Amino acid sequence: MRSAFGIYDIETDGLSPKTCRLACAVVLFLPAGRLRIYGPRDCRALVNDLTGVGVRIGHNSLTFDDPIIARSAHRALGPRCWDLLDQIRKVNNNQHNGWGLEAIGKAMCPQLGAKQIEGKEIPDLVSKGRWHAVIDHCIHDVQTLEAIVRGVVRGHGMVSNGSARLRLNIAALNGFLDNNEGSRHGRYGRQDGPRPVSAS
Repeated sequence: MRSAFGIYDIETDGLSPKTCRLACAVVLFLPAGRLRIYGPRDCRALVNDLTGVGVRIGHNSLTFDDPIIARSAHRALGPRCWDLLDQIRKVNNNQHNGWGLEAIGKAMCPQLGAKQIEGKEIPDLVSKGRWHAVIDHCIHDVQTLEAIVRGVVRGHGMVSNGSARLRLNIAALNGFLDNNEGSRHGRYGRQDGPRPVSAS
C-alpha cells in the first residue's frame, strides 16, 4: 500500500552538498508510522521509497538532501516534495536565518527535548564510525520534523521559531492528520532496514 507521506532526513560525511557523501538516511512512512533506516549502499532503495510516497517532507531537502541522494543513486527524485525551509523562504523574502530545525522544534514541540549532538559534528562521528550516534541524531530530526509539521497543519499553516511567526502554504499536506497511526499513538512502528556501513 502506498504511503501518503514520507518524512525524511539524511546525514553525510561532510557539509557541502556538492562533495559530501550520504552516510545514512531515515524515512518515516505515514500514516503507518513505519520508520526505515538506510545506509550508503541503499541509495536506490531510498529513491524508490521516496518516489513511491504521495508527498515527501523534509527540511532544506531541496537544497541539501535531494541533490546528495540523487547523486548517490544516479537517479533524480520526483517533484512531489514539501520542504519546510523552502516554504519559509517563499513567504519570508527568501530569508531563512533563524529558521533551523532545532529553533523551530524548540518553539513548537519542546517536549522532544534538545539534541545531544549538533549537525556540524556528524561528519566527525561518521569518520569515527560512531553509527549509533549518527542514526539516533537522524531519527531525532525526523521525529522533530514530524511534530513540527503536525503543529503547522493544526495551526492552519502557522510556523514559529520562538521570535517570529509565518503562515505557510500547506495545500500539499492535505490529509496529513488523517489516520496517522504513528503520531496518534505517540510512537512509531518497527524500524526496518540495515545499519549503515562504510561507503568504501
